[in-house]
Amino acid sequence: MAFTVAIIGRPNVGKSTLFNRLSNTRHKALVDPRPGATRDRRVATAKIDDQTFNIIDTAGLEQASPNTMTAHMMVQTDKAIQEADLLLMVVDVRAGLTGEDSIFAKKIRKSGKPVILVLNKSESSNAQTALVEFSRLGFKDAVATSAEHAIGLPDLWESIMSYMPEEEQEKPAEDGKIKIAIIGRPNAGKSTLMNQILGEDRVITSPVAGTTRDAIAIPFAWKGTPIEIIDTAGMRRKSRIEDDLEKRSVSDALEMLNFCHIVILVVDAGSPLDKQDLTLGDRALSEGRVLVIAINKWDTVTAPQKLLGDIYNKLEHGLGQVKGILAVPISARTGYHVPELLDTALEAYGRWNMQIPTSRLNDWLIDATEDHSPPMYNGKQVHLRYATQSNTRPPTFLLFSSTQGDIPEHYRRYLAHHLSEAFNLNGLPVRVFIRKKKNPYANDENSV
Repeated sequence: MAFTVAIIGRPNVGKSTLFNRLSNTRHKALVDPRPGATRDRRVATAKIDDQTFNIIDTAGLEQASPNTMTAHMMVQTDKAIQEADLLLMVVDVRAGLTGEDSIFAKKIRKSGKPVILVLNKSESSNAQTALVEFSRLGFKDAVATSAEHAIGLPDLWESIMSYMPEEEQEKPAEDGKIKIAIIGRPNAGKSTLMNQILGEDRVITSPVAGTTRDAIAIPFAWKGTPIEIIDTAGMRRKSRIEDDLEKRSVSDALEMLNFCHIVILVVDAGSPLDKQDLTLGDRALSEGRVLVIAINKWDTVTAPQKLLGDIYNKLEHGLGQVKGILAVPISARTGYHVPELLDTALEAYGRWNMQIPTSRLNDWLIDATEDHSPPMYNGKQVHLRYATQSNTRPPTFLLFSSTQGDIPEHYRRYLAHHLSEAFNLNGLPVRVFIRKKKNPYANDENSV
């Protein structure tokens, strides 16, 4: 396992800002002046020259009553401490040494893990004075920094490197994982599903909407296939979001669609596929991702066959641009059909990468146009002469026409659906571009 560094400390001392500075990721942790913005532990890869290691952002250390949100957050922080090889205890120099700093320093020392004391927000303070004040915590290795202004980071890098075993310093960053993003409305069961897949309480679950804020990416393997699964914040309708932190949480979740391969849209069987669900599904398909619907809380359904029929009817009308959207009834709580959900997603991923020979495509084109001829244009019959696949992920095809006339939307959709059925691409976003034979390089294409 890669060398792991956990960033810990009181709320609002700058842990997430430091995480963003150190991590080698485009998916940044949310930073907010209000305490508690970070709830789950978030893992990324950090890199110093050619040397890589894992880094964990955690919730702020706080004293908490049992069964509260803060207590659940502390459980995640405790797990990060257990997983880590090195701890960065971040303190706020501006606030000075607090009683909570002393309490948590004692907790950290009991872990037996090596600790670097990070004297953050030191840009306008006397570092030597701060070192003397915070030396009472009992940590001999201390570095003055300002994560916000990138001050003192080279010294911090050097301190971290001194704890890394030589064999870990040469370890390359992991790559080649299939990335699966779990999205959906608040309280649909996304975090419960993620914990069920991972087989542990890796992210916090709660009936309180908005529990998940950061997009949490966690590597695991399914039947030998390396995967990175990403839990995201619940996404309400835009008009209902007023809080700035929630806006940024939703923005972070939507950004995951740019980097994942598969999107699992979790919907609540009690109110499945409302307008927001369909909007999220449409967004995933527009990005060209594999979309699988997880119909959660199936163990609470009293008329499953009727509900399933209603859901497929909604998919046909609400996401009709893709034929045969994949939907799997599950219970994230009990694990019912969760393995089938993963198998379905990975099978679709394989078809999403499929390359179809040009000869087979042109045989298909003959059949498609014989079954339903292209429409007339200016009194002349339009002929589609040639078909080829130009890309995968998503499957993308070029068709060449005999005229400069536009192909109507209904016929373009017919071609996409006919092609999906012919080559087992149902449930996938299939893109068909039609170009005019006279000038195949002209920028006047239409797409499905």
